[in-house]
Amino acid sequence: MRICFFSIVTYWHGLRGGMENHVKLLLEGLAARGHEITVISTRHPEGIEYEEEGNLRLYYLANTNFGSTRKGWKAESLNRFFALHESDRFDLVCSQQPIFPPIPKKIRNSIPIITLVQAHEAWVVLSEINQFLTLRNNLPDLIKKVLSFVYHYSNWEIVNFLKSDLIISPSHEVSNSLRYWYFTRTRKIRTIYNGVDTVRFRPDAEAKKRILGYYPQLSGKKVLLFLSHVTRQKGLHLLLKVGPLLLRDEPDIMILVVGGGEYLEEAKEMSRQLGLVDQVIFTGMVDIDSIPDYITAGDIFILPTLRKEGLPLSILEVMACKVPVITTNIGGNASVIKNGLNGILIPPGDTSQLEQAIRFLLNDREMASKLAEKGYEAILETFNLNKMLNSYERLLEHQVATKS
Repeated sequence: MRICFFSIVTYWHGLRGGMENHVKLLLEGLAARGHEITVISTRHPEGIEYEEEGNLRLYYLANTNFGSTRKGWKAESLNRFFALHESDRFDLVCSQQPIFPPIPKKIRNSIPIITLVQAHEAWVVLSEINQFLTLRNNLPDLIKKVLSFVYHYSNWEIVNFLKSDLIISPSHEVSNSLRYWYFTRTRKIRTIYNGVDTVRFRPDAEAKKRILGYYPQLSGKKVLLFLSHVTRQKGLHLLLKVGPLLLRDEPDIMILVVGGGEYLEEAKEMSRQLGLVDQVIFTGMVDIDSIPDYITAGDIFILPTLRKEGLPLSILEVMACKVPVITTNIGGNASVIKNGLNGILIPPGDTSQLEQAIRFLLNDREMASKLAEKGYEAILETFNLNKMLNSYERLLEHQVATKS
């Protein structure tokens, strides 16, 4: 297949979020299987206009704003698509989120248009409201986010979901919400779970030793791991809040915060105010190749997120490394975490249940090991990269054959 893929942000721009990593795995995997992938995206921060990696070609549109559907994206992406499609016809158009340009109906009638949705703007604004209700700050920013939702919802999402032949989501929770928020017909929606690279993410005792070499203060401690882009919505402040309570009778715990972001400095200040300076290690951004090592250094992974997400890749990566998971029952988390079977789900924002869940796993290592083992089995059976690629490949090829 010759696939044209639209995305306003990519891994190749230098971003390392869950959505960018998912697309990288998907496109590189399809390219490795012989499919020709052309990515059309926004301006590259370093001024790069074209890159090529085997069957993967990337075009960065210079006259657009990085990461934005405004100021040039619609016209520039459509013009580039026309030029490429005219010279060598595409079999399929895919779009990461509903941001593809207004492709004429004549072309849409001959080739399928498929939209991949990790989450949608309705969930984003709900997450912002949830954050505001939890932290009670920055009302002007909330108003700005609500107005942004109105713009994207009316100008892109409603329009492009209607034009899509198929919409692919990473969890049943996202699929159900698409029906509710966008009046999308069930027959147009498919769920394909995100998959993790089990060659790269796997149990590895030697990897843990490497991290202990960098941070010897973790040796002999019970390590609570937080690995994420550090924003308010990811809930790090909730983990820090329960730190002093846990230390009353769990003096040998350490909190390892892996990642950078807009909330990092506030989190550091919060840890100082709570008297946790000696119990919290902030690594900041780390090299992407070392992330599996940091995961294996954790005894428990904790993501008390307030954000509705499709299916966070970080949870899958941790489970693949056989580390027990505590996270919130929000977004698509329940598609992978079965409470008490392969992890623990708690209500969003509930610090009391967060504290209880951490204590439970700290004091019942047999249960922690059981949850980790079952989580690992779930990855091997359902949430692995090869299964994800097989599902995408079959579905995309079927769509092409249907419109041929």
